[in-house]
Amino acid sequence: MKQRCLNFIIGLPLLAGTLMPACNTASDNRRTIGAANETLFDKSDTANPSMRILEKDADFAMTAINGGIMEIQLGQLAQNNARAQSVRDFGLRMIRDHSGANNEILTLARQKNISLTTALGDDKKKKYNELRSLEGERFDKKYMSWMVTDHMKGINEFRQYVSGGADQDLVQWALAKLPVWELHLRYARQVDSLLRK
Repeated sequence: MKQRCLNFIIGLPLLAGTLMPACNTASDNRRTIGAANETLFDKSDTANPSMRILEKDADFAMTAINGGIMEIQLGQLAQNNARAQSVRDFGLRMIRDHSGANNEILTLARQKNISLTTALGDDKKKKYNELRSLEGERFDKKYMSWMVTDHMKGINEFRQYVSGGADQDLVQWALAKLPVWELHLRYARQVDSLLRK
C-alpha cells in the first residue's frame, strides 16, 4: 500500500485563534503522522476488509480540516489587511463558522483514531503568503475572488464525499455543512461583486 501523508490541521493554538502558518518542521510532522495512519490502515485491512475505505474517509477529513484552517487564517488576515468593512465582516464569519466546523471534525477524527498534526499544507501556505503580502483594496479583491473560487471547490469536494463516503458519521457531518458552505459562497459572491463596481 503506498504511503500517504495524512496532514490533519488543528490544535490548541487554533482554538485560541492564534495559529500561525506552520514552521519548517511541517514535512517531518506529516511524514510521522502519515506513517502512523498508514499503520492504522494496514491493521484495518487485515482485521476487517470493510475498513479499507477508512483511508478515503481520512483523506476527506484531512481536506476538510486543511480547508477550514486556511479559511480561519485568512479570516484573521482580513482583520488586519482588508480595507472594506464588508471584507473584514466576511473574514469574521469565516473564523466563526470554520472554527466550529474544525472542532466538530476534530472530534470525529479522534473517534476514528486518525492522527492529527498542526502543519498547514504547502499549497495552502503558498496562497496564505501570497495574500499576506497584499493590503487594502488589492487584498480585498484578491481575497474575495479566492473565497469564491475556494468555496466552489470545497462545495464540490463535500458533495462528492456525501455521495461516495463510507463513514456515515463523516457523511452526515459533510451533509450538515454543505448549506453553510453554500451560504458562504453566496455571501462571497455578493462582496466580490460589490468590490468590482
